[in-house]
Amino acid sequence: AEALVSLNAFMGCNFLEEIKVAEGNTKFFTNDGILYNNVYDDNFKAEVQQLIVCPSGKVGTANVIANITKVWPNAFKNNTETTEIVFAPATMENYALEIGENAFMGCKNLTKIPLPEGLKEILPHTFKDCSSLEEVVIPSTVAKIYGYTKIGTTTYYGAFNNCAKLKTITFAPTPEGQTPVSLEIADGKYESDRYGSRA
Repeated sequence: AEALVSLNAFMGCNFLEEIKVAEGNTKFFTNDGILYNNVYDDNFKAEVQQLIVCPSGKVGTANVIANITKVWPNAFKNNTETTEIVFAPATMENYALEIGENAFMGCKNLTKIPLPEGLKEILPHTFKDCSSLEEVVIPSTVAKIYGYTKIGTTTYYGAFNNCAKLKTITFAPTPEGQTPVSLEIADGKYESDRYGSRA
């Protein structure tokens, strides 16, 4: 296969626990049952890996490989079996990570996720309806967390909308030698949503 037909190709497969890719496939591969692809990235001038989808029936901890540059939209959406997502530390220079909209939306048993350094934004609905989520670590590289936003006739709710059990949000300190990033927590309405640089 050269490409997936849709981002939602595995949507609703609630009992799917593992994805396998045939040996010799150079476009796609799996690790710990999670589907990834290989793609050339102009920003890095190299082939990189992206996380396409974690099976909805993945039980317990989902271990994500190091150095992925993108988590696709809906990648973990409505996964009701995963309780923790762990990103392996990046080893690439100038590492940057994009996490698509709705990536973890509806993960009702997800309790903990330390997001990795290199992430720049937390988009609308990223953790919407993660009703068991208790703890999140926000990396020092995040410059914006989206709140309520309306674009045209479409309404987007906050990144952590309906996370009723969320008790601890930890903002990671800026690593020594790096310039602190200003953080904007925005609801799309007020300029006062911009906060100063953190130490």
